[in-house]
Amino acid sequence: MLYYHQPCFFFLRLLYNIKDTGIRKVANVMHGNVQMVEQVDSSHFFIATERGIRFTELKNNALRVIPIESLCDISSQVNELYFHSASQKLFVGTFEEGIFAFDMNTRQIVRSSIDLSDVNITRICPLNEKELLIATEGMGIHKVDVNTCVTHPYITADYESNNTMNGNNINVVYIDEEKRIWLANYPTGVTIVDNRYKNYYWIKHSIGNQQSLVNDQVHSVIEDSDGDLWFGTSNGISL
Repeated sequence: MLYYHQPCFFFLRLLYNIKDTGIRKVANVMHGNVQMVEQVDSSHFFIATERGIRFTELKNNALRVIPIESLCDISSQVNELYFHSASQKLFVGTFEEGIFAFDMNTRQIVRSSIDLSDVNITRICPLNEKELLIATEGMGIHKVDVNTCVTHPYITADYESNNTMNGNNINVVYIDEEKRIWLANYPTGVTIVDNRYKNYYWIKHSIGNQQSLVNDQVHSVIEDSDGDLWFGTSNGISL
């Protein structure tokens, strides 16, 4: 597991400082394989393992678990974490057990209003200051209000229309600087949603066309400082 925390990288048991290139050992106090890390502030992190989620503090290059009773009750397989700092809520996407939020203020678990327990939650991405997008493996994109945790479908495929999202199996959701939504529809390419226009735009692989997507199975999207998008696929990278 690798996680970037300015100015350091977290490895499973190592802390690498990118400023002085120093490497420090960090004892694995999680007693399980680390799945992902989500930062709360300069010294506190939520860490998901195969055994649930723990709230931790990094101090003097040592990691300690801060016990929170309601978090200890979580035993779901965690696929995605997103901490919304304004509301002080940790949103958790699971494998076939839906999405829920842990409220730091009340120390309570809040369930979403729509049952997504039959699908895999693949990504959680901020849409704006008050709403998040929830990508699923089979039910398209849902939107959740961070304050109320009310959830509803937002972008889903309509297989009877030629102008819609190209499938409900979403690997990645990314919002660029122009507020366009890029959706990786596994394994059928990318759908671009721009709310300023009615039409959707598709990017797909075309045999013999070097200007097309190198492969339709897109696993990651990242935007560089020039505003260009990079697509990580099952057969290389497209720009």
